[in-house]
Parts: sequence; C-alpha cells; structure tokens
Amino acid sequence: DTRPLQASAQQRPSGGFLRVGSFSGPAGVGLGGDILVHADGAADLPTGQGVFLLSDRQLSKAGLSALTLQTSGGVTFGAGSQLTLADGGKLTVDAGRTINFDGTVIARSGAVSARTYELAGTIYRSALAATGSVFTTADDVKFAYAAGEALPGLFDINVNGTLDVSGLWSNDFLSVNTLPTGQAFNSGGAISLTVAPKVLVAEGSDVESAKYAADLSGSIRLAKDALLNVSSGGYVDAAGALVLTARGGSVSLINATTYASLSQTPGVID
Repeated sequence: DTRPLQASAQQRPSGGFLRVGSFSGPAGVGLGGDILVHADGAADLPTGQGVFLLSDRQLSKAGLSALTLQTSGGVTFGAGSQLTLADGGKLTVDAGRTINFDGTVIARSGAVSARTYELAGTIYRSALAATGSVFTTADDVKFAYAAGEALPGLFDINVNGTLDVSGLWSNDFLSVNTLPTGQAFNSGGAISLTVAPKVLVAEGSDVESAKYAADLSGSIRLAKDALLNVSSGGYVDAAGALVLTARGGSVSLINATTYASLSQTPGVID
C-alpha cells in the first residue's frame, strides 16, 4: 500500500486497500484469469476455473478507500452491479484484455483509472501479451490473421454503465445536534481510461511471408447511455451561506496509437 496514510490525529484516517490480481509490482507481471465484479445474487454466473468472482455488495460493505484489480485476462463489472467505494476512494484496473464497465462504480470525489496493456512486451516477444487469461484460449492472439478475417477487440475498454466520481453536496445549516460535515469531497474526481497502443500482428498466412500488418490496438467505446460523472458538489455552511468553491473533475480518454505504415516498405538509402 503506497498511499499517504494518516500521520496525525488531525488528519482523516484512510479506509482499507484491497488488491486482487496476478501482478506483484511493475517487474512481477504473471498470468491470471478473468475477473468479474457481479451484482450480489446474480444468476448465471460462470462456474469452474478461470473467472474470479467478486460480489459488489461485499466489496461495497467493506468500506474500501482503494481497490486494485490486475490480471493478464479481462475485467468486467457486470450489468446491474453497483460498486461503491468510500468518499475520495480510488479504483484501479490493469488488464491484459478487455475491460467492461457494464454496471455502476461510485467513488465520490475519488478516481477511476482503467488501462489495458500489451503486457511484458509485444505479442511476438511476450507469452503474457499473446495469452491473456491462462484458463482459456478464446482470448489468445494469433501471430497472423488472414486478409479480411474479423479482428478481435481484445484490448478495448467498453463503458455501458456509469462511472461516478462526482463531488458531494453538504449542508451544515441543517446539521442540528450532529457533527458538521464540512467541505470535504465537494469537488469532482478524475476518470482515466487508457487502451493498449500499437498492437500489431501480421496479416497473411504466416509472419514470414506477410507484407501487411493487422491492427489490434485498443479502442475506447462509450455507449450512448453511458455516464462519466465528474461534476462538482457544493456546500452550505452553518450560517446558511452557499459556498460554491468546489470544482468539476477531469476525464482522460487516452489512445496513444500512432502509425508509420501497416505495409512492408523496402529499405531506402539516400
């Protein structure tokens, strides 16, 4: 846990931190399975090996300030799920395959950071990048795809639900015989979605004879009903004055893919 934690009695204590995954730091990436955060009591959940199941209710009731999910496979927040972290909390998702936000994630005035990776090098040099989940071959990347063959979207981030890091509205004018809430967590938080760039494989019958490359780089796909909420809140003080110093948060959608050429070009010496 590398977070700055409470250092004095005047500072607010931090909530718990839970990390689930196959990573052990930047230099310790290992093969893992898929991770599913599901609605508590959901039917038709995957059975057997290969999918690590996490209940949204159990995670939310834990009062976590930080949750990190890391795996070479994919991560899905299932439809109907609602994960709630403590105010100011942070959700971090690092995955070697697709990340799906089909439910709701709430971290008021907090942060959501999700990223897909071509892990430990390129497809041709890294078994981690080529394999994805160790429990299935369905998400393996082939070294070559035939011309016209449908290309898989293995490094995408899909948002069909809600990511809510909006600020709180607090009213101490109505705080009678209770402790004041103050202006903590009134500003909007941060959402960052980053997909794996420049994931290229051969287009043709095999790598040696291929003259063109196929692009498997990640895409960020936001459904028309998806919501990324980084709006600010506000505060009413004990005298009834409205304080509007809170600020909205930030949204970063990052796809760093750049192209030189997807076709083989002869060397030229000028």
